[in-house]
Amino acid sequence: MSEALQDLEPEIVEEDIALDLPRWIDVLIMPTVNVAAALAVSAVIIMMLGENPVSAVRYLISGAIGYQEALGYTLFYTTSFIFTGLAVAVAFHCGLLNLGGEGQAYIGGLGVAVVCLNFGFLPPIFVLPVAIAGGVLFGAIWGLIPGYLQGARGSHIVITSIMFNFLAAAVMSYLLLNVFADAEQSSAETREFAATTWLPLIHDVAKHFGYSIAASPLNVSAVLALACCFLVWFVIWQTAIGYEIRVVGKDHLAAVYAGISPVRVIMVAMAISGGLAGLLAVNELMGSQHRLTLNFVGGYGLVGVAVALMGRNHPLGICLAALLFGGLYQGGSELSFELPAIPREMLVLIQGLVILFSGALSTIFRPHVATAWHRRHEARDALRRQRERLRAAHQRRRAARAQQAQRTAKERPAPAVTEEAEPEIYLDAYVAQEKARMRGEAEFLEHLRKYGQLPEQPDPEPPPRRRRRWLPRLPRLPRLPKIRVRVERDDDD
Repeated sequence: MSEALQDLEPEIVEEDIALDLPRWIDVLIMPTVNVAAALAVSAVIIMMLGENPVSAVRYLISGAIGYQEALGYTLFYTTSFIFTGLAVAVAFHCGLLNLGGEGQAYIGGLGVAVVCLNFGFLPPIFVLPVAIAGGVLFGAIWGLIPGYLQGARGSHIVITSIMFNFLAAAVMSYLLLNVFADAEQSSAETREFAATTWLPLIHDVAKHFGYSIAASPLNVSAVLALACCFLVWFVIWQTAIGYEIRVVGKDHLAAVYAGISPVRVIMVAMAISGGLAGLLAVNELMGSQHRLTLNFVGGYGLVGVAVALMGRNHPLGICLAALLFGGLYQGGSELSFELPAIPREMLVLIQGLVILFSGALSTIFRPHVATAWHRRHEARDALRRQRERLRAAHQRRRAARAQQAQRTAKERPAPAVTEEAEPEIYLDAYVAQEKARMRGEAEFLEHLRKYGQLPEQPDPEPPPRRRRRWLPRLPRLPRLPKIRVRVERDDDD
């Protein structure tokens, strides 16, 4: 058996290396490919319904971000998805799959309603923080119970969190029908909250600063969602409790060996997760509906699982995935209105396909992306190696030329040193006259200049001065060179 494993070990190593990809591909490229695959399957279904997929996509995008009101609704839904996505991500870093986001949001809404219904007489500066804290506290307590059952009693978190969703729905139904029911209405909902408990809307805030924005339910909880993204990043990656959460999520035994209590860390992680899910009620109840109703969560808790998976449990990725699902929520209503042949349930189908390809089938295209990535790197490495070979060959040729030039310079004979002829000395005037007669005056002068009897070149004459036109131009006489002749007189003569 061991020999068979040793034979398979190189193949296993090669496969692991082939699937090794940079972090940015897993965070950006793979979710994009999965969403594109889901949209491609949706386009096939739309074609089967007899509609043009290109027109459907155009209406979907236009309904999501085509005008200010649509963009406001998209960001409103995005805010809710950010809260539920962060709740799932914190639990996932601890090795837990929290599927109880809807129940925790339900109970968080109960905390918000208790504060808003009983303390509406307080000024907004006091009641708003207390209401937000009430939602976080109630959601954290409802998430803490499955965390305790998982850590201390060994109950599986998936089963207990799903069961607590049904328990939360039952509790809310009983309270809305028997405790918080409004006597003036027959529906299961509370009376409207006091205006002091409403979160300011973005278009009202913009109007206060002199800007005109279309009305939408988008409120300041969007800023709270961005702040929660930063806090989650800071807690998970910059604090000791975040380090303990990640260690427990990687290996319980390693956490115990390091002195970390898995039970305590699991309970803390589920409490944080439940508190983030409870903030969904802040956006829905305090920002939009202004009363507690049944099923106000609208399935946001389960969609948060897909948001966290698509965003790779990172706050930045969760924001982008939440924006995608927010656009699908808002654009789907515009799509069903413009194309009646496409029912409203088609949006649920598209969301289900996105969840399917982002969750269960998230790695189906990873080998193909890894193959394309490594082929690209191999081609780039081959090109780099070829350039290095060409550069090395060029350097070798240049070095060979330099060596050949040095060798040629060493083998070249030295120039012969010729002794300069001594200048001729003319003894008398007769010999000088004969030389001048035989060679000519010009050649004789050159001969004298060669042997140093005359200067090399006479000094250049200065340029002629400009004369008046009425003055006569005098002829210039040629200058004869001076010849030094040494004459010796014979005493006998």
